[in-house]
Amino acid sequence: MRKESPPVVFSLRAEKALFTRQDLRIERFTYPVPTFGALAGVLRSIYAKPTFYWVPRRVLILNPISFQNIMVNEVKDQIITQRPFISHERRMQKMQTYLRNVHYIIEAHFEWSGNVPEDENLQKHMCIFERSLSAGGRRDVYLGTRECSAIAEPVNVPFNDFVKKQQVRWRENGQKGLDYDVGLMFHGWEWGADSDGSDTPIFCRATVSDGVLKYPHPGDKANLIRQQFERRAKQ
Repeated sequence: MRKESPPVVFSLRAEKALFTRQDLRIERFTYPVPTFGALAGVLRSIYAKPTFYWVPRRVLILNPISFQNIMVNEVKDQIITQRPFISHERRMQKMQTYLRNVHYIIEAHFEWSGNVPEDENLQKHMCIFERSLSAGGRRDVYLGTRECSAIAEPVNVPFNDFVKKQQVRWRENGQKGLDYDVGLMFHGWEWGADSDGSDTPIFCRATVSDGVLKYPHPGDKANLIRQQFERRAKQ
């Protein structure tokens, strides 16, 4: 039986977000919704300890899903420490597709990792998380990539109350709730899970229903898909 904390709920908003699709290798294109791994990274930026790990549960999408294309300059070479470095000879332009003007309500909890049992003090870590969230996080909070800085703020309303308020707002405006079939979406990694010690990517089928996206728990094997690769033999 898992030992988990009470749920934490907070607001997350940004001018742009880029949750990169793993199946598009050349130009970065965002998923229409936040990934499990991206929100876990946000939570670690707010407060993290080896004692526990974060598990995002649900996200409520407040703003309409809209995209924005931005042309960016990148360098072809992975290593740019060589001298002389002539930027215009190595520059490469790419089109990146971002989400624009995003606002989410996040519900999550943490679970004990078992690495530091003497530090498993629930009240202590909940209080530190609340203080860290009120300060905007212990580290910079961003959505997907470094240039997509975000603002994390505490809220004192349960997640389900936000959902009800959003549903009332849609009805008053004559709108239907947001329903969106995302399809197959990257969930996270199983580190060192393969037979040769390599990492295995995990995917899930994501569906937004009435503005809410629920994430499978990392231990929910029935709703997670492990991507298997046939690795080439070394020559």
